[in-house]
This record gives sequence, structure tokens and C-alpha cells, in this order.
Amino acid sequence: MINLVTNAEHVVRGRNPSIIQLVTQARDGWLRLVVEDSGPGVPPEIRGRIFDPFFTTKGPDEGTGLGLAICQRVVIEVGGKIWLEDSELGGARFVVELPAAPENVATSTMRLRPAAQCSSIRLR
Repeated sequence: MINLVTNAEHVVRGRNPSIIQLVTQARDGWLRLVVEDSGPGVPPEIRGRIFDPFFTTKGPDEGTGLGLAICQRVVIEVGGKIWLEDSELGGARFVVELPAAPENVATSTMRLRPAAQCSSIRLR
């Protein structure tokens, strides 16, 4: 999640409006996390490569191209999914879906909300 927010912050820097929106939602045994921004979006010609290790659109001193590759690997390893969509804000919208922890997990202190409820944070 930190990598997705950091990437969003990088692309909205200096733009007007500069919006990063975070949304969480729980339903049907899944937790959905969405990070979207008002940046320029991801061009169609590179969408198929954004999760490839060492692929970056940043300069040599700004990124290694490992962030999204690591995000994808971690998400898949826990049985989740991550994908890119266009954002209604004009930029990118990354969606992460993770299986919810069973309610009987001893260390769990979070209760999932019904599907009709969701949380949203908008950063400007």
C-alpha cells in the first residue's frame, strides 16, 4: 500500500488538482484496497509491463522499477489480486483484493464491515 501511495504522490506532484484517493471495502470474504490519483495515468503502450521487475518510468535517481513488481508478488503470495484501471480522477487506479482473515484468528482485532459500507480518504 505504501508503494502505491508513494507512486501516486510522485505523479500528482505539481498538478492541479493534486488528488490521491484511498478507498477500502470488505465483502464476500475479500478486502479491497484502491489507490487512485489525478496524475497523467499509465499510457496503454506500457500497461503490460508495469509489474515487470526493473521496469520504471522514473529517472535513474528516482526509482528502481521494483516497487510494483514486489507489490504484485506479495499480493499473489497471500492469495490476492492486483490490477490497474483508469481513474475517474484522470490518472491511474490500482485495485488490490486480498482474502479476508478468518474471524477466529487469535491476533485479529479488526472486524470487517458489511459490503454496503466502505471507507474513503481523499488527500489534496
